Amino acid sequence: MVEALGSLFQIKWVVDLCVFLTVWLLCVLLMSVYTRFAYVTFRQNIAKQLSWSTREKISIRLKRSGLYKWEVVDWVILREAITIVVAGVLFATSQQVLVMLLGVVAIRIWLFMFINTKIKHQLHQLSHDLPYFIDLLCMTLTSGMNLQTGIQTTLEHIQPGALRLAWQQYVFDIRSGIAYDIAMQNIMLNTGHEEMRRVCVSLIQAQQRGMSVASMLSEHARQLRASHLLAAEKKALQAPVRMLFPLVVCFFPCTFLVLGFAVWVSAGLGA
Repeated sequence: MVEALGSLFQIKWVVDLCVFLTVWLLCVLLMSVYTRFAYVTFRQNIAKQLSWSTREKISIRLKRSGLYKWEVVDWVILREAITIVVAGVLFATSQQVLVMLLGVVAIRIWLFMFINTKIKHQLHQLSHDLPYFIDLLCMTLTSGMNLQTGIQTTLEHIQPGALRLAWQQYVFDIRSGIAYDIAMQNIMLNTGHEEMRRVCVSLIQAQQRGMSVASMLSEHARQLRASHLLAAEKKALQAPVRMLFPLVVCFFPCTFLVLGFAVWVSAGLGA
């Protein structure tokens, strides 16, 4: 009886795997057909279904997550395709609508958390690299370069990351003929970073009022390092408080359990 159940389980597992592969191959085939024949028209139809506010929200989230090369329509198509594939596989394997709906909700939540995780990673990179970027930019400005040339020279000497992508987009906007103020506002909107916003506002004010950009940037770099040091000290002070929870929940009960068992055994032997 056990061997028969084991063989049936293996057969069901093989059948589920074949169904999954079949659905996956069909999806790949359909996507290739759309890509070859009607993908442009398909993208246009999807774009018509999206409102302006929806496209703007998705575009800002994609840019803040570092996905500058992704179009809003392409991301929507990918998201819906993943949802359809997951729903088809779950319904084919379980034959239950509730499981399919739970899977759809789970994959949507996972995609949302994926973008949020990338946004947090980009913000962390911006906070870490911004003081060094400002120092290099100050060096280029004090050597006699203007702001645009200094930014381009600085971008050649910093590591790839969120900060480099943001300022490369600024350089692209300037070369495309966009005004300086609007290009700075695009950086603030696309990054959503408070320290970057302060730097951009200061640069705009310095350009409008004819102030010394280098001295202003050096002061910003000093303030950023001081704020980062305070944030690190705050996290260090919070560490003992966070360690109390595992101690109270895990360590102390286990210790008392072991000691109580030893006391109970010794009391039983004494009796």
